[in-house]
Amino acid sequence: MREIKARKCFFNLAILLSLISFGFLSALSAQIPKPKMDGFIDTTYNYDFNRPLSGRSNYRFFDQRTNNFLLNAVQINVDGAGQEGIGYHGEFAFGTDPSAYKAAGTNSLAESPNSAGGPSNVAYNFEIQEAFLTYNWNTYPIGVKLGKFASLGGLEVIESMNNFTISRGYLFFGAKPYTHVGAILGYTTPFNIDFWIGLVNGWDLHVDNNTDKTLVMKVGINLSENLNGSLSFYRGAEQNADNSNKRTTIDTTWFLKPLANTSLGLQLLYGQENGVSRIDSNSDGFMDTPLGTAKWYGFNLQGKYDFTEKISLGSRFEIFQDLGGGRILAPYVNAGIFPAGTFRGDVLHNFTLTPAYKFSDALLLRTEFRYDWAIEELFEGTSGLSNGGLPTERKMATVSLEVVYKF
Repeated sequence: MREIKARKCFFNLAILLSLISFGFLSALSAQIPKPKMDGFIDTTYNYDFNRPLSGRSNYRFFDQRTNNFLLNAVQINVDGAGQEGIGYHGEFAFGTDPSAYKAAGTNSLAESPNSAGGPSNVAYNFEIQEAFLTYNWNTYPIGVKLGKFASLGGLEVIESMNNFTISRGYLFFGAKPYTHVGAILGYTTPFNIDFWIGLVNGWDLHVDNNTDKTLVMKVGINLSENLNGSLSFYRGAEQNADNSNKRTTIDTTWFLKPLANTSLGLQLLYGQENGVSRIDSNSDGFMDTPLGTAKWYGFNLQGKYDFTEKISLGSRFEIFQDLGGGRILAPYVNAGIFPAGTFRGDVLHNFTLTPAYKFSDALLLRTEFRYDWAIEELFEGTSGLSNGGLPTERKMATVSLEVVYKF
């Protein structure tokens, strides 16, 4: 008798919970905004005047294949952002660009992001660049983002057409992540300042490569329509199966519009990671053990001047110093030749000019000249690598042509 009553009680409770869940989901679905869709096709031709024997320009992830026409991306965006309640956003791309930013963990847990042994070693790829849910409270200035989303901070973004230049700089691919999988919570103050804090799997990872989560934080400051900036912070263990060695980065990015037809951007960045510095501090010909702390510094100044509504000129000057080879490994380090002196490493520079002509809101044509130089022989030449397997050039000049169609 008691069993029958208990079963009836559980049955009634199950019905009640089902009705409550159905009502909640019905109310939630009524708030979900209808999707808006758009996209673009991005194509380029790139040429390296060094004419590298391998056909690839060193330290250029997105445009490394020289003397090639590239389908950089065919991208579809789906957006259901709402002022209140639940929202969603997705970006789905195919082309050579997804091969550059494809997150690791897609094919196996042992993959490393942006490495020859990772998922991005093929010419063309499909990637879900972003796919996240949002929820904004109507009574409080609080929002939540959950899923896969682009990293916080920095002057440049994955989509080339939204940058001042065609090519991406060293800070974009060498000093900060592209995307994260995780969750962040945001709060907007009445003083046009917003705070974000969250936990993610790590840098460019679908599935975490250890059991430690990466802390992400951002403060956005909107001083006026012509001046806004941000300060972002990352800290977490990013090495495979290692929770002890931490990677930390601090980035401040500012956008300024001093004139109606002039836009400026400034980025300053500092980073460090334990257990990755590859140096020979005592000049004995062997790498120091255990590996020390690598540090890197970045400076990025960009500008865009609109001559008319159709004609503009973008520019960039950038310096990236990688002390200890923690982010961009010097070729002599890969070859087992370790420089003496604590924290000596690469210093890379680039100067870029990008004229653009906007035929319409849908069609954009851009050209670019870029000049890179370094303190070491980091770039490959016509004869390829030296007998020791090292690059032979300290300078590199490239040109690009880009056509973008939006739909």
